Amino acid sequence: MIIDFHAHAFPDSLAPRAMQTLSAGCGIQPCTDGTVSGLIKNMEKAGVDISVIQPVATKPSQVDSINNWIAQINNPRIIPFGAIHPDTQDYMQV
Repeated sequence: MIIDFHAHAFPDSLAPRAMQTLSAGCGIQPCTDGTVSGLIKNMEKAGVDISVIQPVATKPSQVDSINNWIAQINNPRIIPFGAIHPDTQDYMQV
């Protein structure tokens, strides 16, 4: 079994903008479209059985919405981790 322990994906509505921003900032062409379905297609192509999505919160106000979105992913090939930001107030309650 092959597990990719560090993958990223974004909600379908945010993925195009996120991928464009990340690509421009890093100068690297992404191998997926940034969506969960795009990640799964790439997993199949690469022979990856399971991917762990590591969401990123760039500010504390994003933590709740990111975690609500990631908790809705229901696919046996995807293991979603939660997001936290170092400046989150009451981080133990998130």
